[in-house]
Amino acid sequence: MSLTVQQPIGGQLLSGVKSCYILVNESEIPNNKRVMMLVGEIHGKQTCGNSDYVTAYKKIFGYNETTTQESIDVLIEVGNYNVTVDRGSEDWIDDLRNTFQDCYVFNSRDTGLCPYKYTRFHWSDVLWDIPQWMMDLDKLPPFLDYDWRTDPRYTEISKEIKSENDLQKIIFENPHIIAQGERCTIENWKLFIRNQYFSLLCQEQTRFDIRNRLLNIGKDYWWRCGIFDTHRFAMDAYAFLRMFRKQDKQDQRWNDVTRFKNVIYHAGEWHTNNMKQMLLNLNTETAKFRVESETHADDNDNVCCRVDFMEFLETIKIQKQKQLQLQGGSNSKPRRINQKFRRINPKTRRTKPKTRRVKHKTRITNPKTRRVKLKSRRRRYHKYKIFRIL
Repeated sequence: MSLTVQQPIGGQLLSGVKSCYILVNESEIPNNKRVMMLVGEIHGKQTCGNSDYVTAYKKIFGYNETTTQESIDVLIEVGNYNVTVDRGSEDWIDDLRNTFQDCYVFNSRDTGLCPYKYTRFHWSDVLWDIPQWMMDLDKLPPFLDYDWRTDPRYTEISKEIKSENDLQKIIFENPHIIAQGERCTIENWKLFIRNQYFSLLCQEQTRFDIRNRLLNIGKDYWWRCGIFDTHRFAMDAYAFLRMFRKQDKQDQRWNDVTRFKNVIYHAGEWHTNNMKQMLLNLNTETAKFRVESETHADDNDNVCCRVDFMEFLETIKIQKQKQLQLQGGSNSKPRRINQKFRRINPKTRRTKPKTRRVKHKTRITNPKTRRVKLKSRRRRYHKYKIFRIL
């Protein structure tokens, strides 16, 4: 299927996608125009759409290579293992990870197996090269109906996490998150991430309390669910800081001003909702994001959502034009100056030509009649003037 043909309104109906957002940065500071696309999925193998999102990604990236050639960075919910892994095909996200792993796995990225020149891929889930107790967090289930602190499988975790306040260690003692924070352009990044984390934890605890009243599942949110939610939020914190890495901190191969200006973040819907909130809350002089468009699945059981990748590319084009206008580039429209004109209308910005007063006799239609009237007026005037003198 060719992407040059007209797409359905809102894009293709893709299986497995729950929501899609396109956000743009409205900051007027030059070199800060950004376009963020957040594709949130529900893990599974749904078949309710016109296509699966893996095939749609391959088509849009291929189209970008041959036609639009925009620089795009794609962050995928996948662990930072520097080896190729055959994950099977139980979920669509397994197919996504297998399809593009020659592009994001460090050991394979330079082998020439990745066919994309203008699209760069990244992992976003930090599961490797971290302390052992952090690696053990990935073994915890989403909800615990018993006190895991007495479980011998989680001994290393229980040594580090002894209270609710210790949950922050999962984020701020992660070496990969610290490295990205020190390289990013966000001032006081720790304070910002901490505020976003507390806001998230408050929301999740409210949901937990509601379920507890209905199902009587027990109290103590922080060790039943809070530790798992914190572990999941750490991935979003890492990906968020990665998006705002300073240009001089990029790898020399990718030291380009266009890098991380156009980003696709593909993860579970819980993660993309967190990312959307953080982008909207990042209200600084250089970052003022707003939602340009959004689509959602109509049915919670059959999770299929329309995703318009062509709108994403068109939005990038529009933001580039705005960037050139801010910089006074060739595509901007400077004000024309013409020496013949004197004044400029401040409302329409259109110039008004200099007008010349022309004698009546050059534009009359009936010269004879007009001349007589002029003479008669002149006589009356002279007669009145003489009368005043006398």
